[in-house]
Amino acid sequence: MESAADVFCRAVTDVKSFLKRRRYRRQLAVLKCVVSSNMKAALSPSVRKEELQALVRRNLKYHEITADFLDSWKYRTQRQRTEWEGYDVFKEIVRIYGTAIVCSFHFGNYYLFPFEIARLGYRVVCVIGDQHKQLELIQEAAVSLGLPIQTVKSERLSLLRLVRELRNGKLAYLLIDEIGGAAVNEKMLRVPFLGLPLMFKRGVGALHYYTGLPIVPVVTEIRGHGRGVIRVGKAIEPLASLEDKHNTIDRTVTELFRSFEAEVIRDPAQWQKWVDMKRYRVDNRPRIQDGAGFDLKRANLKISRDALRVLQDRKGIIMIDMNKGRYYAINKTSRYALELMHKYGEFEQIASRLRSKFGLTEEGAESCIRRLAAVAGIDG
Repeated sequence: MESAADVFCRAVTDVKSFLKRRRYRRQLAVLKCVVSSNMKAALSPSVRKEELQALVRRNLKYHEITADFLDSWKYRTQRQRTEWEGYDVFKEIVRIYGTAIVCSFHFGNYYLFPFEIARLGYRVVCVIGDQHKQLELIQEAAVSLGLPIQTVKSERLSLLRLVRELRNGKLAYLLIDEIGGAAVNEKMLRVPFLGLPLMFKRGVGALHYYTGLPIVPVVTEIRGHGRGVIRVGKAIEPLASLEDKHNTIDRTVTELFRSFEAEVIRDPAQWQKWVDMKRYRVDNRPRIQDGAGFDLKRANLKISRDALRVLQDRKGIIMIDMNKGRYYAINKTSRYALELMHKYGEFEQIASRLRSKFGLTEEGAESCIRRLAAVAGIDG
């Protein structure tokens, strides 16, 4: 018979489990909403609601399959049935040049390629963005399986290290739709992608230019748990003579994204960066985006709770724009300002409470409100 303490402990555990499941379902609902909204904005307007819902379900399923793959035990014990399309072309390129720059993006089981190519005897260097968990999992899996795979964190000096590794005959594997850096800076390039002007890094173009090595585009399509198809695309060959550096780099990056865009159009559910599209977006109205176009003191600032929601996730506090399917990182000051904007409609009332609670200057309070008003699409 259970003691009172055991009953109490089990009850507490059950409650925690229930709250965790409820929080997960809430976050999953928001994720579905964001993915669906971004898909709808980029795909054909004629796509039916049922088709869109099916694409979102498949997209989330592929997320799970990819996450499961980065587990060395599962990779070792499951018989990974992998097919190749164009492997002979890849092998011939490496024979001619000694190595190659392999590019992919977050499509299908995007980390299958380095493991499968390493099993065939190639030495590989994977470039990882800001996803520290994946960095550790890949290293752990490679060591456990005895595969010649190294990882390099994407940062300021990683280009120099990659050049050195390529000269030593290793393959470089890069995901070119990694997030990183400011939305607008000299390292980012505006690229037409899925009918939208999006910003992506120029790094792979620079690597291609400085090394004189070919870029081989690769995608890995998921065909179910434990099944994948690795397709090798048409290589971008090095130029015979050096042209203008900036034009060459930009043309290379644009050409790569054009080939990957065709893959997303062919099977939208396989691309796993739908949720991040707002972080790639280029807004041609910068004054509206930073709130400079608003006469806030005359605007009605009351915001519907149904339009904007705030969640606490593992990365911090985020605000979800449910209408546009975008999300924004916010701090505690902005969260409090948003609560005031749910409650009050007058600028002076909101600004006064912000200044009082956080000791802000008048300019600081107004700047905070402007940013939130810009996200909410309030017109002055």
